[in-house]
Amino acid sequence: MPRLRYSERSRDDLVAIWHFIATDSPRNAGAVLQRLHARCERLRHHPLIGHRRDDLLRGLRCLNSDGYMVFYRHTSRLVLIDRIIHHSRHLPAAFPDSPP
Repeated sequence: MPRLRYSERSRDDLVAIWHFIATDSPRNAGAVLQRLHARCERLRHHPLIGHRRDDLLRGLRCLNSDGYMVFYRHTSRLVLIDRIIHHSRHLPAAFPDSPP
């Protein structure tokens, strides 16, 4: 089974998500992060459940949870969480290296 690893950017995304939600409800912020982590953990067993996003980055996949998009790449040994961003974000800005 592959390992699960969060990129530095995705860890920063999680912190920002928690802070944004916690301004209204720290309890809800914790619950959202728990669900996001559970979805990411599920990718270890089923890495193909997300849809392909080669338009943003070759090999990138996306899985939705709680209004957030979990962007990841995978190999037989690793699932790498690249970004976790709100669905309303402008995706090219989140992936500046994406093809035009």
